Amino acid sequence: MSTVPTIDLSNVDAAALAAIDQACLDHGFFKLKGHGLNDAIDEMWREARRFFALPRDIKQSVMRQPDRAFGYFDRELTKQRRDKKEVFDYSAKPEPMFGSGGSSYWPDDSEGQLTEHGAERFQEVLLNFYKKQHVLAHEIMQLVCRAMGAPEDALDDLFGERHTSTARLNNYPTEDPVPEDERDSTIELASVALGEHTDPGAVTLLLQDDVGGLQTEADSVGWVDIEPEEHTFIINIGDIVQVWSNGRYKAAVHRVTAVPDGGSRLSMPFFYMPKADALIKPITSGEDAKYRAFTWREFINKRIADNYEKVGDEDMQVTDYLLG
Repeated sequence: MSTVPTIDLSNVDAAALAAIDQACLDHGFFKLKGHGLNDAIDEMWREARRFFALPRDIKQSVMRQPDRAFGYFDRELTKQRRDKKEVFDYSAKPEPMFGSGGSSYWPDDSEGQLTEHGAERFQEVLLNFYKKQHVLAHEIMQLVCRAMGAPEDALDDLFGERHTSTARLNNYPTEDPVPEDERDSTIELASVALGEHTDPGAVTLLLQDDVGGLQTEADSVGWVDIEPEEHTFIINIGDIVQVWSNGRYKAAVHRVTAVPDGGSRLSMPFFYMPKADALIKPITSGEDAKYRAFTWREFINKRIADNYEKVGDEDMQVTDYLLG
C-alpha cells in the first residue's frame, strides 16, 4: 500500500476505507480522484495565475482588513515566523460566520481595478468552485467517519448550512513578496515556503500545481513527499478530527519546502469547518475521553490570531485541550 493512497470517489469499497483509515493513523493524508470537477479545476488555475500576476498595488487594493479576514495578504505567520508566500482568502457564505460583523466576504472592486486588469470573472469563478468543494467536502467527511468506525452521518449536525468553511489561493514566489522597507525586523522569515503545522479544521481539500514541495510527516517513515497529480485533490485531516477520533487519528503535520530559484508554486486549499457553536468532543464510544469539550468558535479564533500576529511564545495547539 502507498504511504499516501489515492482513493477513487466513484468506487469507494472496503479496501478504500481501510486505506483511508491507515493513512489517518500514520500521517493524515490521502489523494482523491473521480470527483468530476476537472473542468472547474482548470478554470480555477487560470484565475489564480491571473490574480497573482497583477501589479502589487492592485493586489493591495483588495487587502484583508481588521474587520474582514478575507482578501489579499502577504505577511502570514506559521509558528511565529513569516511565510514566504502571498494569499487570497475567500468564502461564499452570505453572512458573517462568527458574529464579528464586517460588510462583505469580498473585497471592494467598485473602482473596477480587477476588471481593468482582466480579472472580471475572478469572483464568479471562485464562488462557484467554493460551492462545488463544499459538496465534495461533505462526502469526504462522511468517508472519514466510516473509516473511523462511526456512522457516516455522525458529524453532519455540526456542519449544515451554518458551516464556517473558507477557501484560499496560495502563491509561493522565490523572492520575498514583501518589499524590504515594509518588513518587520522583529519577525523572522521562514527558511521554507510554509513551516510545519496542522490545519485546525475537519478536512482540507488541496490542489497543487506541478512544482510540488508539499510534505507530510508520517509516523512510519518520517517526511514524505506528496507528489502532484493533475486534477487530483490532496486531502488531509485537521485538529478536530484528531479530537473526534479521541486521538486515534493524527492531524496531518505538513510543510512546503523552499521553491526552486526562479520559480513559483501555486496551490488552492478549501478548509471544511463546522458551524461556530459546534461542540467539539470525542465521538468514539467505549473508552474514556482524552480531550475536554470546546466550541469551534473558541478554538478557531485563537488559531486565527496566531496566524496574523505574535500573541505569545507558542501557537495554540489542539493538545492544549488534552485531559490530565
